[in-house]
Amino acid sequence: MFSGGWRWIFIIEGAVTIAAGVAGPFLLAEFPEKSTWLSERERHIAIRRVANDNAGRDYEHLNWKKQLKLLKDWKVAVYCLQYYVVASSIYSLGYFLPLILRESLGFSYTKAQLLFSPPYIFCIIMSILSGWVSDRLRIRWIFLVVQAAIGIVGLFIILFVHAPYVRYFGVFLGVWGIQANVPVTLAYGANNAADPAKKGIISAAMITAGAIGGITGSTIFRVQDAPRYLPGMGTTIAFQALYIVLTAGMSYYFKRKNKEADEKGTILEGVPGFRYAP
Repeated sequence: MFSGGWRWIFIIEGAVTIAAGVAGPFLLAEFPEKSTWLSERERHIAIRRVANDNAGRDYEHLNWKKQLKLLKDWKVAVYCLQYYVVASSIYSLGYFLPLILRESLGFSYTKAQLLFSPPYIFCIIMSILSGWVSDRLRIRWIFLVVQAAIGIVGLFIILFVHAPYVRYFGVFLGVWGIQANVPVTLAYGANNAADPAKKGIISAAMITAGAIGGITGSTIFRVQDAPRYLPGMGTTIAFQALYIVLTAGMSYYFKRKNKEADEKGTILEGVPGFRYAP
């Protein structure tokens, strides 16, 4: 009976997923026009926000030709690369963090399993906080760059510090700095498109790139590289450095194009009045 106890992990997690899926239609907010729990004033504000976000563009059905045309925008490739390096890094850490805790940080098997969750719980809190603050300030790139830099600092602590619990603190920083950028990176790509159809194409392309990152992420940390896992750590650090360069470069480009639109009246993304959200 107990030899197959590991199966309960999948049963419990699957049951929670199914329960959430069944409850989803009852818990998710309806479109503002149909919402019953908003006041008239709140409904009007919500409708205007959606209209402003869509920049006056009506959704149109996309055929393959139109989809390929949207995918040819070079910015889509950059968004996908951003999400790929984040996803590949976080998948690799997720796969091998228990192994790193045991063989690199020196914790026992039981202790490594117990210490696996706290960094991710901390990351959930910081992800919500950074997302909320970035929305309030209407700026994302600073949070993305700073969090990636924090991830690099955490990985360096794991690599070069010898005290186990100080290195474990580095795990907190590493997981936070990388994982917290996942949702904000998706928003970064979608927010910088005016056409609702293009937003959908960008999101789908980025998620596809992230799935590929999950495949490659499983190859970054190898058993033969124990106990320091230098190739895996080096690759993850390089990915985060690349992410910083891509994000800072794109944000500089967006600011320059916004300034050009303000001073010269240039139309961005084919929609008058649209501005990028760096």
